[in-house]
Amino acid sequence: MPNIFKKPTMSGHLWVIYTISLILLGFIWYYQWMLGLMMMLLLAGSIFYSVRTEQNMINETEEYISTLSYRVKKVGEEALLEMPIGIVLYSEDYKVEWANPYMNKFTKEDTIVGESLNDLSDDLVSYIKEDHGEVWLEIDEYKLQTLVKRDERLLYFFDRTNQTKIHNLYKNEQTVLSIIFLDNYEEITQGMDDTAKSQINSQVTSILNKWAGDYGIYLKRTSQERFMAVMNQEILQALERNKFDILDDVRELITDQNVPLTLSYGIGVGPVSLLSPVLT
Repeated sequence: MPNIFKKPTMSGHLWVIYTISLILLGFIWYYQWMLGLMMMLLLAGSIFYSVRTEQNMINETEEYISTLSYRVKKVGEEALLEMPIGIVLYSEDYKVEWANPYMNKFTKEDTIVGESLNDLSDDLVSYIKEDHGEVWLEIDEYKLQTLVKRDERLLYFFDRTNQTKIHNLYKNEQTVLSIIFLDNYEEITQGMDDTAKSQINSQVTSILNKWAGDYGIYLKRTSQERFMAVMNQEILQALERNKFDILDDVRELITDQNVPLTLSYGIGVGPVSLLSPVLT
């Protein structure tokens, strides 16, 4: 590779030297024309060599820059068209003016050029207007991290679907511990005979075991009035969505047997915080 930072061969100080040499050559020519002729030929050869070397250097530099520019342009074009990042240019009225082929992965259409950004996501235009620099979008089954370049009217889409699935899987599989306490079990059963006490105990155990089996919870009785439940975050979210429907079964038992039984939950979530609602 030529050294494009090298100074030209015929720099200013060389021209000064050649000028002085010509003056001295004139004196030599005046006194010894034969010697002057020889010196003149040598000086002419030196000047010719210097000029030719400089021209070759200029030609090599121009050729190198031209080749480098072509390579950079080609790499840029290939990056835009082939790299696994969605790129969209949009107009002032938020319509797609250009999109690279990778964007076709996220849509069922052959091209999205001319479509509104709202066709990609209902919230995308509002995010741009609110000057969000980074937003997360959900397009069909894809989770996309989107970088917004508002001044350039440019969007970058990064497919984070697999990372999101792994994150959710890790989060959902985190262990959750729960303590279920029959608050007034001792008081209720204190005045009962063995048959009634056994019946209440059997009904409570049956209700809790069925509830645990329905949700895939590991349940272990640690004492007469206390149970330990082991589950994960996904199961806990299902319990929250169903508003801990075990309470409905307990209320039904209270109604049928006229037994004022109450339950208390203690749920340990995460490494630090504890969520301990009391449910009756």
